[in-house]
Amino acid sequence: MSKPLRSGLLAAGLTAVLCLGGLTAAAENVQYYTLSPDASRVPTPPTYVLKEVIYNAGDWEGESSRLNEPDDLYINEAGELFIADTGNNRIVKIGADGRTAGIFYGPEERPLQEPRGIFADKDGNMYIADTGNHRILHLDSAGEFVEEFVKPDSDLLSEDFLFDPTKITVSPTGYLYVLKGESIMALDAYNRFAGYVGQNKIGFSLQETLIRLFASQSQQAAMTKRRAVSYINFDLDEKGLIYGTAADHADGEIKKLNAVGDNVYRKYDGRAASSFLMPNLIQPVRMFGEPADDAGAPIQPYFTDLAVDGRGIVTAVEQNTCRLYQYDADGQLLTIFGGSGEENGKFQLPSALDLDAQGNLYVLDKTKNSVTIYQPTRFIQLIQDASAAYQEGLYQESMKLWEETAAISASYQTAYTGMGNALYQAQDYPAAMEQYRLAEDPAGYSAAFAKERHLLFRQHFLWVVLAAVAFAAVGILAYKALRRVGYAAVDRQMNRTADHNTTRNGLGLAAGALFRPGELFSYIKRDRGHINLLPPLLLLALAVVVRLTSLAVTHYPLASADPRDIQWLMEIALLVVPLLSWVVASYAVTAVVGGECRISEILSASCYCLAPYVLFTLPMTGLSNLLSREEAGLYGALLLAISLWTGILFVLSVKVLNMYSIGKTILVCVLSLLAMALLWLTILLVGMLSAQMIEFISNILEELRSIR
Repeated sequence: MSKPLRSGLLAAGLTAVLCLGGLTAAAENVQYYTLSPDASRVPTPPTYVLKEVIYNAGDWEGESSRLNEPDDLYINEAGELFIADTGNNRIVKIGADGRTAGIFYGPEERPLQEPRGIFADKDGNMYIADTGNHRILHLDSAGEFVEEFVKPDSDLLSEDFLFDPTKITVSPTGYLYVLKGESIMALDAYNRFAGYVGQNKIGFSLQETLIRLFASQSQQAAMTKRRAVSYINFDLDEKGLIYGTAADHADGEIKKLNAVGDNVYRKYDGRAASSFLMPNLIQPVRMFGEPADDAGAPIQPYFTDLAVDGRGIVTAVEQNTCRLYQYDADGQLLTIFGGSGEENGKFQLPSALDLDAQGNLYVLDKTKNSVTIYQPTRFIQLIQDASAAYQEGLYQESMKLWEETAAISASYQTAYTGMGNALYQAQDYPAAMEQYRLAEDPAGYSAAFAKERHLLFRQHFLWVVLAAVAFAAVGILAYKALRRVGYAAVDRQMNRTADHNTTRNGLGLAAGALFRPGELFSYIKRDRGHINLLPPLLLLALAVVVRLTSLAVTHYPLASADPRDIQWLMEIALLVVPLLSWVVASYAVTAVVGGECRISEILSASCYCLAPYVLFTLPMTGLSNLLSREEAGLYGALLLAISLWTGILFVLSVKVLNMYSIGKTILVCVLSLLAMALLWLTILLVGMLSAQMIEFISNILEELRSIR
């Protein structure tokens, strides 16, 4: 987390008290937070505060007032609340004034049986998923029977098809969308089946085709089942677009379906680099739910319902955490609140939610038999207005609103992302890069960097060409100089001239390791009694400096970690310890299998093997500052080439120092790696046993002192 964000945590809490006043007291037991890019929780001021909790349906002509395992609710345009009171086999209607306006059981000849879904239009006409009766029941505003929709007559449905709808909504065009099992069915006004919505398209897969050739019938059936999206619930926006919650974690737990049924939301941003060589750069920017619970245990989000407002803002309720998650029209997380508990404002088994025209959230709890009403605070209204302004193309207005949001909570990272997006659209790319950096959004930073780089290239094309030519010329001259120095150093060592064993010439041998490695390792073997270890150890120290410098100055979008979060001693150990472990393991293995080298020779040769890393890593790091995430593949390939070059030198050193054949060399290298693993395991076990022994002795001493 960046320094401004960390320092803003305290300011967020203090500001929240000042700007929200007494509203915060009503939600003091509720957590409010968002998620950082690494999925850690960042506290925020309250976004929604408790307004009211409804437990009773009112005393309607002597009816029982308590709700009983309600499963669904809906608020129509008139502000009327409809509750599918499943356990009582009825629909409860509460007017905009908060009073019970009706309780409906359906027609006398065939009353409701386990109604699990409810939809009502602006006039109060109700469409009920009468699950127990296997129908959709249409009642008017007074509760009188209008029509029913039963199993549609279609050749696409089997004879044993069981029509047991659980959720229902009606589109502006009059189509009925019904959740049946784990699929969303579409019916027209004449009860004709119009197909399933939001299912994965079936394409050709050579891998799957080959698997099917050898799969049993049950395995093939399981593969077919995996193709279908398992929907939990759904909702329609004002444009008729379908939003669904699904147990399909591969393609997103929350889906926004376009006109042809494709999921608009994707788990990964298209701006993110997709590189095999640098997979750590692929960052999930749309994370629905949370990867872990309060105790840190991994969880799979299970959204029981969602609601979409007129601006495309999605609020979903998750069963495992009993929390509400709100996202903007692009799937960007805005807020998380709620939680599991007995007290008001928390939930036990949230089953449905909806919102009214004022933005109040209504959450139905099936276990507590209650409806909890949350009202928005100024903080979340600012966030929603800023997001909506951006979606409408009002970038300056969006920028001002995000600035006001950041002033309330300096730790709210989404505000910096929002400002970055607004500046990006305004083509102020340097300022956008700064905001993306504060938001810890390398994908956004890289997109802005690529645009700024393109503009600079166009404005200074001649200078760019001249710089490229100069860089190429310097590279050629450096190559020739390194080659000359390397050859000369190796020649002096082989010919044993007056300065052959000096530290200066020893460092020159690093260049020799690039061009004449075989001769260099032969010299080390030949001069076994006169090896100067100072130059190779200096080269090792230089490798440490190169590593630390590279970590500090690698371009932000390509960096594996923020320099402020790097543990420098650990990074040094990650270079030095494996090399020394290799030296010990290689010496032990070669001693067993008849090797001819000493440990000082292995140490010297191993240090010289780092020459490609020392000489080329910093130029590659400098190059990284000219690249965006989209060029991560090129950068990763260059780093991989350096690593492979270094690895080949290690293998060659084993061969030359011990005069092995190629086959025996490979065998010894493999055994040395296994010996390294065994050595680390032994050290780990010894450390654990030592810690336990120290703790045991400390406990005994503590008991003896207590006896005295």
